[in-house]
Amino acid sequence: MMNKRNFELLSSFSVLYVEDEADLLKHTTSFLEDFFKKVHPAQTAEEALEILKREKIDVIITDIHLRYSNGLDLLKTIKHELELELPSIVATAFSDTEYLLDAIKLHVDNYIIKPVNIKELLNSLHDVLLPKIQAKEIERSYNIIKTISAVTDSKQVEIIRFIIKNLDSDNM
Repeated sequence: MMNKRNFELLSSFSVLYVEDEADLLKHTTSFLEDFFKKVHPAQTAEEALEILKREKIDVIITDIHLRYSNGLDLLKTIKHELELELPSIVATAFSDTEYLLDAIKLHVDNYIIKPVNIKELLNSLHDVLLPKIQAKEIERSYNIIKTISAVTDSKQVEIIRFIIKNLDSDNM
């Protein structure tokens, strides 16, 4: 795990945040908007499902206890009915093992206890999005190689490929 997280990397992602407490939803949404391309707030599972049908979402944060429903049931619906594989973070005020086991079975990426510590939430979002960030970087490198190979001979492409593969964490 990286010690130093680069939160600027989050700016190309969109978040679905499901929380039934209006004040908490508003406060956390406005905080997340400073870091993400788009934050979609929802107070109910139904609202969340409507947003998922309309918008491209990269990560979901949901409270377990929602009015009229349950955040884990929402994640089950997303996974099995909408057939979407999205990184997810579950927030709960309860350290209830029954929910924890359900969350594990659903492959929830992270679990945070309420009241939510904003720094912890941000770190958690960064960590669950890291594989997507890395995949984008790999794709970028691959596209650079393809572009260069279109304008140069194959020996130069091999050299460039070797250089890109052997860059250290500072891209040196």
